[in-house]
Amino acid sequence: MLVSSWDEYISKLDGKPPARGMPTFHARFKLAVAFESFSAAGIAMNSIKTYSALCKLGMSYASLDHLERTLRIKEHPKIHALDLANCVRETWPKGFETISRKMDVNHLLLEKIEGLFGDTSCSDVRPIIEVLRHAIFHGSFTPSGWKMKSQKTLELIDGLSQVTLRKADQTFTSWFKEQKD
Repeated sequence: MLVSSWDEYISKLDGKPPARGMPTFHARFKLAVAFESFSAAGIAMNSIKTYSALCKLGMSYASLDHLERTLRIKEHPKIHALDLANCVRETWPKGFETISRKMDVNHLLLEKIEGLFGDTSCSDVRPIIEVLRHAIFHGSFTPSGWKMKSQKTLELIDGLSQVTLRKADQTFTSWFKEQKD
C-alpha cells in the first residue's frame, strides 16, 4: 500500500518542493506500511507480536495525525469500520470499564469510548485507535495486563492499522484533488 496520489502529486510539483509537512507524512506512512515486527531477546514471542502490532498501529496513527495537523484539520474525522467496531466490542466486552480503569485519558475521549461500547451501531473506531496508541507509547500497557495476546486481538489491531492507513491515504488524496481544481 502506497499513498495512492503521491507520485502524481510529486510530478505536478514540477521540481518545486512539496508542501511543508508532506515529506514527513509520506515518510511516516511508508514506514508504517513497511513495518512488520521487531525482535527483542528474552521477551516471549506472543508479547513481541503484540508490541509489534501496536507499534505498527502507533506509526499508522502518527502518519494520519501528522497529515491532519499539516492540513490544519482541527476536528479529527471519524474512522468508520463497523466490522472492527463490532470486533472491539466483542473482544473487550467490558471495554469502557477496563480502559477507564487502566488509563488516564481526557474526558472527551472517554465519552467517545463510551459511545463506541454503548452504541452497537457506532462504527467510529478512532477512539479505540487513539487509546491504544496512547497506551503503548504513554500509558501503562503490557500485553498480559491488557489481555491482548490472542490471534484474534492481533488481527483486530492489524485491521485498525489498515483502516488508519486508508484514512490517511483518503485524506491526502482528497486534499490533493482540491489542490488540482
